[in-house]
Amino acid sequence: MPTANLSDAILTDLAKQLGDIVVRLRRNIPPQKRCGNIRLPPRKLGEQCVPVVDGTALTIRDIIQEGIKVNDPITTANEYYRLRLTEKLRELETSNTYAPNRSLAETLRAFISEQLPHLELTDGDGIPSSEFVLTHYDLSPRNILVSGQPPRITGLVDFEFAGFFPPVDEFLNDVVNNGGEWPREFYEAYLARLHEKGVATPVRGFDPDVWNRNCWLETLVGSIAPWYLPGGWKGEELQAKLREAEASARKMLKRLIRDHDKNREQAIQ
Repeated sequence: MPTANLSDAILTDLAKQLGDIVVRLRRNIPPQKRCGNIRLPPRKLGEQCVPVVDGTALTIRDIIQEGIKVNDPITTANEYYRLRLTEKLRELETSNTYAPNRSLAETLRAFISEQLPHLELTDGDGIPSSEFVLTHYDLSPRNILVSGQPPRITGLVDFEFAGFFPPVDEFLNDVVNNGGEWPREFYEAYLARLHEKGVATPVRGFDPDVWNRNCWLETLVGSIAPWYLPGGWKGEELQAKLREAEASARKMLKRLIRDHDKNREQAIQ
């Protein structure tokens, strides 16, 4: 969906249309108690799978975007992040690309085992515990089909990474991974439409502290072993990108550990 030549009024209308589509997806397809990507059933008999909904042929399995295969169901947001961070730690320690940043490994390993299990990543309302909603995972302009006059959204494409994930994930991907792809007016109208229809958003409905923790974790995941490196960078340019990623990872770890320690002290008092 090209956005550069659209008026504010048309952008607002399209934002409301997208909001209505997301609302229907979340309401018409029941939330699940397990987290992961939507997959076709396994070809090998006996291979473990978790049904999405009784009577369907689809399964909830693995975390495709991270290349993670799992045997046991993922039932909490903390376990979801443990798997993702552990995979990034493995990449950090085994890929030559990330070798300059391996000093992160000790702190990261300690965080995964000591602080992560105790982080509150749900708020019981906007982000219910152990409830995972249908998530497209890449609602960027390139994946929205629009046609006609006045313009109407006629479809969503690229469901490669779709699955059942924490209610914050669609927004985390928008903010952390796809930041800046939508015009501000569009995204504000989109969030307002979701709120109007009763869907919690980062602006209204999520506990701010819980939202921040999830944002920090998502940023940390993307900073440990960035998928886009080395890309076309070499030499000093690549080293600069690695230093930037390391600084981001350390910043997120510092925030998360400080937040954990503050909440632990408050619980003791």
